[in-house]
Amino acid sequence: MAEKECKKNEYGYLIHQAMAKGKKEGTATFGWCQTGEDFAEISDEKLYEKLRDSFREFRVEIHSTTLQISAGSGEKADIPDPAETTGDAVISLPRGDDREWEDYSDEERAGWFADLSFAGFDRPVFVPIFHVVSLAAGDDSGARIFYTDTGKQKTTRGSCLILYVIDGAKPDESEIDIAVHSGAYGEYEKNGWFVALDYGSGRCYRAKTGFEWYHISNDDDFRFSAADFTGDGQREWMVKARYNKWYEAEVFRLDEKTGEMVQLFTTWEKEDGGDLISLSLADDYKVVMKCEEIGYSQTVSMLDAGYSLEQLQWDNGRTEKRTSTLQPMRLWKDGKLVRSEVDPDTVFMSTVDKVQTEKDGKKPAKLKLTHRVHVGHRSAGVGTMYLYYQYDEEKDALVLSQVEFELDSGKKDWFD
Repeated sequence: MAEKECKKNEYGYLIHQAMAKGKKEGTATFGWCQTGEDFAEISDEKLYEKLRDSFREFRVEIHSTTLQISAGSGEKADIPDPAETTGDAVISLPRGDDREWEDYSDEERAGWFADLSFAGFDRPVFVPIFHVVSLAAGDDSGARIFYTDTGKQKTTRGSCLILYVIDGAKPDESEIDIAVHSGAYGEYEKNGWFVALDYGSGRCYRAKTGFEWYHISNDDDFRFSAADFTGDGQREWMVKARYNKWYEAEVFRLDEKTGEMVQLFTTWEKEDGGDLISLSLADDYKVVMKCEEIGYSQTVSMLDAGYSLEQLQWDNGRTEKRTSTLQPMRLWKDGKLVRSEVDPDTVFMSTVDKVQTEKDGKKPAKLKLTHRVHVGHRSAGVGTMYLYYQYDEEKDALVLSQVEFELDSGKKDWFD
């Protein structure tokens, strides 16, 4: 990075020179104007004109290495090795359009496969999804990668390119066959990977993932973000995707010392996303929720959740009605639980309904998962459970640290 302290009369020349270079060479060369804590990106002529007269003294930084992502349906995957990228470069990546996979030509299909041998893959891998993240704490003035999504009219900048790749797939395979390689449809071992390319440090990382891929237009289903979960001043990155009616999520950190991508959290190995929570029913229309690992215990009443006594009553004459009209909460007789009607799955948590990052000032971020609690069927809700995960240094993982429960309110009229 080249730095120069300059006065107002030098400002226009330095920034204009950087912009002209970017236009001429087809690369993304940017500069920043700084005064105190304020940072402004100088990336176009209008912004330059606006800021030119705003500062009397400032510092201009022009990065010596910048990478611009060129993405589109006509692009062929061409991804440079971070360890060998010392100057300006272009990263080429394909993106899907309105066509189905079988409508792509053989040449276009081959363009979705990239040589990532520098990341440890011994054959070209399928690259359907990518994202740019900034993992440095504070401002992202150290950004090296710039991607402008023309469709969304948005520019993303960061230091790290995250790729979702599928190993073992071939260009001449059908879309379903490629999906099977990712673990979709449960036929083969999952062979999806996340690859992180840090062009600031020249390092690359990879780790296997539980995420599955189904369709060439799947890229918008994967949502990426970054937050400092460990409290070390560097941000970790998170990915989530919606499958049918639920979310899956994973959190990773990049270990510069070992060169490993460490998985801090995943929902893929958890049954219904909450395998640590014990749920049961009791007499007097009660739902009991416990988590022994963190000392959580709470008991709530179905009556307080909006059900009437009549809606909860069971007798032989109502058994058929209970099953045929989806009234699965008719499990008590005069306040006594009919235990012959209850099995371990009668009261359950839904899969993950929402994935969020909770931040509290300068404290490490927490991961927040939202679930619904149901009795017998998803239509018979009791309330919403929030599970909070925070970083445990000894386990090097995000672990459950807090549980909150919000009881439903209002009558359940649809069961009358």
